[in-house]
Amino acid sequence: MSYLKYDGTLAAETAAPVTGLYGTDGVDTLTGTSQAESLWGGQGDLLTGGLGDDTYYLKSATDQVVELAGGGTDKIVAWTNVYLPHYANVENLEVDGDKTYGAGNAGDNVIQGGAGSQQLYGGGGQDVLIGGAGADTFIVVKGQGNDAIQDFTPADGDVVRLTAGFTSFSQVQSHLTQVGADVKLDLGNGDGLVFRNLQVSQLSAANFQLQLDPSKLGAMTFDDEFSGKLSIWDAESNPTGTWRPDFGYQGSQGLGSYTLSSNNEQQIYTSPYFRDHNGDFAESPFTSNADGTLSITAKPSANPEIFGYGYTSGLISTQPTFSQTYGYFEMRAELPQAAGAWPAFWLIPANGAWPPELDVMETLTSDPHADWTTEHSGVGGVHTSNGVASFIPDTTSGFHTYGVLWTPTDLVWYVDGVETFHTATPADMNTPMYMIANMAVGGWGGAVDNADMPATMTIDYIHAYALAGDTSSSTGGATTTPPPVVTPPAAPATPGVVLTSAVYADTLAGGAGADTLNAGQGPDKLTGGAGADTFVFKNLPWNAGHITDFKVGVDKLDISALYANGYHGSDPVADGYVSFVSDGAGGTKVLLDTDGNGSANTIKFQIATLDGVSPTGLTAAQVFGGAASTTPATPVTPTPPATPGVVLTSSVYADTLAGGAGADTLNAGQGPDKLTGGAGADTFVFKNLPWNAGHISDFQVGVDKLDLSALYANGYHGTDPVADGYLSFVSDGAGGTKVMLDIDGAATANPWPYTIVTLDGVAPAGLTAAQVLAGQTAATPTAPAVVAPPVIPGLALSSTTYGDHLTGGAGADTLAAGQGPDILTGAAGADHFVFGALPWNAGHVTDFTPGTDVLDLRPLFAQSGYTGSDPIADGYLKLESDGAGGTKVLFDSDGPGTANPWPFQITTLDGVAPSSLHPSDWLFH
Repeated sequence: MSYLKYDGTLAAETAAPVTGLYGTDGVDTLTGTSQAESLWGGQGDLLTGGLGDDTYYLKSATDQVVELAGGGTDKIVAWTNVYLPHYANVENLEVDGDKTYGAGNAGDNVIQGGAGSQQLYGGGGQDVLIGGAGADTFIVVKGQGNDAIQDFTPADGDVVRLTAGFTSFSQVQSHLTQVGADVKLDLGNGDGLVFRNLQVSQLSAANFQLQLDPSKLGAMTFDDEFSGKLSIWDAESNPTGTWRPDFGYQGSQGLGSYTLSSNNEQQIYTSPYFRDHNGDFAESPFTSNADGTLSITAKPSANPEIFGYGYTSGLISTQPTFSQTYGYFEMRAELPQAAGAWPAFWLIPANGAWPPELDVMETLTSDPHADWTTEHSGVGGVHTSNGVASFIPDTTSGFHTYGVLWTPTDLVWYVDGVETFHTATPADMNTPMYMIANMAVGGWGGAVDNADMPATMTIDYIHAYALAGDTSSSTGGATTTPPPVVTPPAAPATPGVVLTSAVYADTLAGGAGADTLNAGQGPDKLTGGAGADTFVFKNLPWNAGHITDFKVGVDKLDISALYANGYHGSDPVADGYVSFVSDGAGGTKVLLDTDGNGSANTIKFQIATLDGVSPTGLTAAQVFGGAASTTPATPVTPTPPATPGVVLTSSVYADTLAGGAGADTLNAGQGPDKLTGGAGADTFVFKNLPWNAGHISDFQVGVDKLDLSALYANGYHGTDPVADGYLSFVSDGAGGTKVMLDIDGAATANPWPYTIVTLDGVAPAGLTAAQVLAGQTAATPTAPAVVAPPVIPGLALSSTTYGDHLTGGAGADTLAAGQGPDILTGAAGADHFVFGALPWNAGHVTDFTPGTDVLDLRPLFAQSGYTGSDPIADGYLKLESDGAGGTKVLFDSDGPGTANPWPFQITTLDGVAPSSLHPSDWLFH
């Protein structure tokens, strides 16, 4: 078929091959002649064309193409992303993989998509863009040549991403003209776009991604131009700083405060304020440049103090200073090139919940032309995500802007001010969120090449705006004027409720009475309500929370339990125990020196933030209600208190909890937690079946207790779960005991015992239920255990090269195979292995776990048209031994039909016998 360019002349097409050249399984060099040939690459092949029209079939990004000038009209066909400027003297391009992009060069190109959704960009010149089937995106930039779209289909969801100064569809409509069978869009100054065989009436606003409309934005609520020294927040040294350099999830010494290990990241985020570690941990990854930009640098490190990690990098967040519900959030930055770097700009809730999460930008240096934008939601108690990878010319060549417009109904992402993705706002994304900019290393970023290090992300500015007409969404920022201190009249002494924080980062809300709210040690959100309320802090918080409605002179803080020396004076502010400091957002941080002017502890701990209360003129009497205490308070130190003990709860995957001298309660999570009770008679509570069992390092037989009462599926409340078939003690082969639980005992509904925990250093010989357990003899049945997939953020990995290696993390990961012999390793979570096309050579899944992991073969079955209920019985799916303890997964696209009698091998499940697989292990509908 002939194609006309914008000016009506014929586009140069590539002649069909008359012969083909094919390589072997090794690395080959294929050399063309003067004929029209096809050259089929493999893994790292060198393809050299001749004088004829050559068609290069690229199975891998490692294939090299050498085409001389004047050597015909040549074409690349690929199933992955292709950026044609990387292939000199090649004119045309076809990308057939779903959710891929094809980008042209400065010449006149024919850029074509296949089935599925592609993003097509012509570059310079007069290009012909052909979407093919599926919802395609045509990227058009005024001044980069005049393009023709051959097959724009509104009914398929095709869109034009247009950079031409238009911010509304009405502006586009005024420049559309019907010219015979075609529609022309006049972009001004001789620039234009033509839609072949289309009517103006067929186009609507849904068919265009346009530039950001400034009228949708309200006042700027946050602005850092990084024109001076970076303002780093630190609770002790710089409590009025803007940017926090860590997550703070596990206190000052916990790994989870300085990296996201569930993402398999390889860096530790460092800052000059880090204490009690040497070397790189206290080095600054931040550089304030003379041109008014900020650089964040990642580099290798051999410092043993950084938790055994191999790289340092930087993170900045507005967690202590600014958060906002709805608005526009934007960063202008130049991103790194170094292999394995993973820069990002994102938002998470200020109340500590997750999800939701709003990823404004993530890029992987393995593909500098793709910008990932994603929303995460937890609606219905299930983590879901929705996003795309959008083509942009080059994230590493100069600065680009990355933004998102967040409204109560819609999320719209922008790159360089042009829309790239639009979706509905999830129902749970309605709470203030704060901004994070960071550069991870490894994980989803891929393999790190130290030869490329250091890696640097340079930020020009970070801005936030309210929505037009909204003056109330921001909860922080330098532009907020602190309100004056107002002392309202005393509330009536209505009886109130007593509320106690039960989880990390709890939310407590009182009512109309004089309520008592007992805070925990996490960043709790406390709202007293209408009465004269008391906010009690019995332990120093690991991370300070907020009191949202503190009424000066009416409500009061009770921190009497926190004075280390039993202070009971009348003015803890004057006596050096308490100070009130602005939080930079109109509120007050309450800071405590536990021994006042004593030198034993010179550190000030933040207890809470009083939102909307200015520290100016604030007195101890207005906050604490007069004297601190008439009797000496119980001494409390920053370490866990002695008897009766502390209550500790796992808050992250693979947490570390350590009790003290008292009778502590340690609530395990569902990851491989490391639990240490300490000296007292401790109780270790398991409320959910763990996805991966952890360890109790110091279990005292006959003294400490395991509480497994919540895990019995049938509400068992007998006296001996070992004798009754629920529990067994098994040696771990290293001097310890695995505690194994069959949740329904001898019943056959669930015959599998789960490992709950390992008791280190405890031999199973002679061990009894009475020596180990507590809680199984409850008078009423306990709640059934929830056996569910992990609620851990999982990775989404896709093969980008022939024979790729993809490795997941601790979460429920999705690994999408390509058409080469990919090696897929899911790791610890309930993983999803997707096969979207028949591979040319089958690869391996190295750690498939029947009953947990899933093979997703739905794309293959959808192509086959199969509608049955048993693909094995119907001859479509076959499971065969590989002769080495594994299973070959074979697919016959037409079942027992003779049109294609050969089953294709999809993959091999290493170490998994065919007999261990069941229908629940694969998806076909």
